[in-house]
Amino acid sequence: MKKYTFKRIEVNNLDDFRNDIIKCLGDEIFECNTLDQLVYKSLKVIHPVYKNLKNEDQSLQNKSLKVLEHFGFNRTGKIHVSVRGENGERILLNEENRLLSPKQKFLNQIIRFKQVPKAHLEYLVGNSEYHLKKMTQLVNRYFETPFIAKMFWKEEKVPSNQNERMLLDYYKRCLSEQQFILSYRFGEKIKERAIVKATKMPINLPMNLFDFFDFPYYSSKTYSEGYFDHEKIDTVYHRLVETTVHEEDENLTKLYFRNKRIFYSKLFKEYHSSQYFKDIKYYSQILPLSNTRKNVLNELEFLFQKKKWVSFYGIALSQIEGLFLEMTNVVGTKGKRSMYHKINEIKDSDSTGNLDYYQYYIPQLRNKFMHGALDGEEGIKENSFDLLTDIRYLLMIFHELDNPLVKLKRILSNSNYTFSTIEEITSFFQILSDKNESLRGFVKTHAHEIKKFLKEKLVENKNLEVIVSNLQNEVKDAIEITIRFLDTIFLEKGLNFGFSNSHTIKIFFDNENNRKLLQKEYFILGNTFNELSIYNIFLTKYTKWIEMNDSLSFYLKNISQEYKADLQKLIVISRLVED
Repeated sequence: MKKYTFKRIEVNNLDDFRNDIIKCLGDEIFECNTLDQLVYKSLKVIHPVYKNLKNEDQSLQNKSLKVLEHFGFNRTGKIHVSVRGENGERILLNEENRLLSPKQKFLNQIIRFKQVPKAHLEYLVGNSEYHLKKMTQLVNRYFETPFIAKMFWKEEKVPSNQNERMLLDYYKRCLSEQQFILSYRFGEKIKERAIVKATKMPINLPMNLFDFFDFPYYSSKTYSEGYFDHEKIDTVYHRLVETTVHEEDENLTKLYFRNKRIFYSKLFKEYHSSQYFKDIKYYSQILPLSNTRKNVLNELEFLFQKKKWVSFYGIALSQIEGLFLEMTNVVGTKGKRSMYHKINEIKDSDSTGNLDYYQYYIPQLRNKFMHGALDGEEGIKENSFDLLTDIRYLLMIFHELDNPLVKLKRILSNSNYTFSTIEEITSFFQILSDKNESLRGFVKTHAHEIKKFLKEKLVENKNLEVIVSNLQNEVKDAIEITIRFLDTIFLEKGLNFGFSNSHTIKIFFDNENNRKLLQKEYFILGNTFNELSIYNIFLTKYTKWIEMNDSLSFYLKNISQEYKADLQKLIVISRLVED
């Protein structure tokens, strides 16, 4: 076993000392059945403490005391930290430790273990192996389907229909997850997690507060079943609107399958069907939808009110696919145009949540209806209720897309929107400058509307004057701090910032050693560089979009002219690090 030699380590660097001990122990740490064994093995790797060490209580106490004395824990004059008790009494946080034995103090303050890691490792191993078994069963189940077992693996055929695509997707998901669980079960991460769980934290926290991190793969979460088993795709949860009491969700889900009529009676009592159409109209006005799409969505309300269930059902099914077409147009993706591929394009471009219900379940209903396989289901009003809630949720997903055009539309439609900081104004400018094709077209045709919005929100209410009132000093201070920082490091190496231009700066940092030094020290002023980038964007873009009075325009123009050169040079340096 490797021995650890005592070094002069400050008390505030005990983490390094502890980590070195754990590293020296290696897997032996998981052989300890008791905390006494853990103390013994830990002391045994510390030189020269291990000399004459015996696995007996008195020996452990004496050797623990030596370690404590090395770090000064038994010296007088240490600082005592206290808190107020329930009755106002003063309680020393380290009072308890003063009454503990040296061995217990060694456990609490040096190696900081409250339990042996072995028990936690056994728990993690047992559960990860259970998860692995369940995932392997799913892998085998999908592998045994005729398409995957024969056509995909043996004949190397690609899926030819919706069902085959679904089976292959789920098979690949399960295979990938199986490998993830395997790497966790037999890798080092599971051991590291066991040590963390056994560690005594500085403050008392609920035992299960961080259990979420015990198994760092998606299938360990209770809500993941439908992601790995197509037969368990969640067809209900997205219908439970924000007003639904969370504790009732599970009961409502069961009710949906037991009696859909009563389910919707309860749901619409809480969130009336008319409100769903109000939501649809609200999203339709905000989102970048074609006028034809908006008209069709409005027509659905008429059919709903007239109880034309078959017509509503057919049109609503087609509009779900149509909305995905609108989303892909906004995202700017190009590719195959089946609903399956449209949804894949949205998944690839944005983290929108789980769309499996729309990708694998809805197409079955659509294909059945479009091919004339009518069996009366399309005339049942509750099935139309399904599609009503489907459309509302899909529009909500559309509204939350991480897309510049959608973001811009959300802001412009918000009559209460307020710019509070120069960062928010700059973020708005960055949205306007995005290269998204749909956005560029919208900005070009709606430039007057955008300028009017900015004038109302920034100029007419004097908001911009407040935001930039101290801008000159802020820009000046940030530039001076950054230049001093650069001169301290690079002046003696030949970079005189005041006499350099963007070109000479680039040449200077083409030198690998200079660039590495910059990257190493950059974090010190990372926030200041970020502020400089914000100032530069604002001063570069404001004249294009904000119409203001002459005095404010003159003030900003002077700032821009005075600091433009320095800002641009500093932005060059910032980009060198970011690239």
